[in-house]
Amino acid sequence: MPSISEMIDFLWRPPRKEPGAKRRPLDKRDPANAQYYHSWGFTVYRTYYSPGSDKHWETLADAMTRQTHLALGYHETELIYQEDQRQKWGLYADKSDYVDDINRLKKLFRLTVREDSSVLDGLDIPQIRELCRKELPEASKNIEGAKACFVFVADEAVLNDIARGVFVIKVVGYDWDEDRLRQGWMRIPTGNVLTFWESLLLWDFIDSDVYREIKDHWFGEESERYTWPGDASIYPTYGCSEAQTACHRNSSRFSQFRLDH
Repeated sequence: MPSISEMIDFLWRPPRKEPGAKRRPLDKRDPANAQYYHSWGFTVYRTYYSPGSDKHWETLADAMTRQTHLALGYHETELIYQEDQRQKWGLYADKSDYVDDINRLKKLFRLTVREDSSVLDGLDIPQIRELCRKELPEASKNIEGAKACFVFVADEAVLNDIARGVFVIKVVGYDWDEDRLRQGWMRIPTGNVLTFWESLLLWDFIDSDVYREIKDHWFGEESERYTWPGDASIYPTYGCSEAQTACHRNSSRFSQFRLDH
């Protein structure tokens, strides 16, 4: 699985040195060099705008951000810290440097929101793909550096799930060939946003076809009920970032965080 230091290295894009020019390597931890980090995350399309759905949309966007931050916090555990390659090589002065990198990843996380009822209301998955191919011709526009083209879609089914306290989002591959079998999209728990991004990086690192890796999770009509379980090679952080809507009768059940709803 990609470690914290590998994710940081992936997002670190300092200017290239001119051939023959001598220059000391830039310090990644110097605040003056923060501009050389690229953000990471996904574009989220909202395609459902019924009366009353605004609060569910806001709950969804808030949950994905908070859950992703909590999932990153899971990497602060001593076991994961000791397994980080930079720690093994003695390149972290102490754990505080490692935690600084985790906090940096939190700050670099972005959800690019696309909501415009005049353009997006009622669009289905093929129509979203067509729109994405026009708006996002390069994968790096929404997933930094990954060789895959994915966006999130909050449609009627997703926002109705949020209303019921089921926190999921649809992941849509917009470079998916419509002539292929299955449909090229799946549901994931909102607490697995980081896990999905880590999986994309892993598959990129090993030069594997992302659609081949997750082909067993495109289940046709079953996809409206099936939820991606995550990648077995990635630390399962979903349990530490689970979200549920508040319920006064059973408030003691919420061990992670709850969203007033």
